[in-house]
Amino acid sequence: PTRGNKGKVLWVQELEVRPNVANQSSPAVGKNLLYAGSSAPVVYALHLSSGQIKWEHEVNGPASKNPVVGPNGIVYI
Repeated sequence: PTRGNKGKVLWVQELEVRPNVANQSSPAVGKNLLYAGSSAPVVYALHLSSGQIKWEHEVNGPASKNPVVGPNGIVYI
């Protein structure tokens, strides 16, 4: 969200999750993208302005930990 939106929802994006598995991660932001893990073995990069998925990457096991964006732009789970 940008200044002036006063708490309005800008977009909603449904991501793949595994049934009956809680997703307890928080997203990370870097380079105008929001990075989110899910209880499915997938990490997502979404455009901050629109919520559109830029890319998704399958990982080995649930991506339910908080992603971190390094100074080199690499996303770590």
